[in-house]
Amino acid sequence: MALFASEKDRKKIINKYTTVLQCSVCNAVYTELLNVGTWECRYHPGTYDYDKDEWTCCGEKLHNPSNYNDVGRYFTWNQSFSPVKAFSNGCTPCDHKSIVSKVPYEDVNVESIAQLIPFMKPEVDKRNYTLKEGTPYLLRKKPFIPPP
Repeated sequence: MALFASEKDRKKIINKYTTVLQCSVCNAVYTELLNVGTWECRYHPGTYDYDKDEWTCCGEKLHNPSNYNDVGRYFTWNQSFSPVKAFSNGCTPCDHKSIVSKVPYEDVNVESIAQLIPFMKPEVDKRNYTLKEGTPYLLRKKPFIPPP
């Protein structure tokens, strides 16, 4: 969306970036306007090595929960007792991700969302961005460098 785009295009972009969504990884509720470039979620960029029983990106192993986790709700007297998860959400920061979002999960050209910049909290310069051929892009996830 250019700064002087038509009214129809502006409304379409505003609608895409202000729709309330829920992250499919951490279940956080967010809008793309507040999400893009903030890296408030996490993911594993590597694959799971079943032979070593760990993630290739960070070496995280399966957390072996106790045999007594099922009775934890009775000890805490709370139906919403949350047992230990088998894995963390991830080792590398990224933006929240939803399967119903109309904004593609790829780096965002700042010039394409120019009219939304005044409404962004935190500001664009405090978000994770890079310059590609002189144009600023908001990064959706931290670039992954595989371990040696």
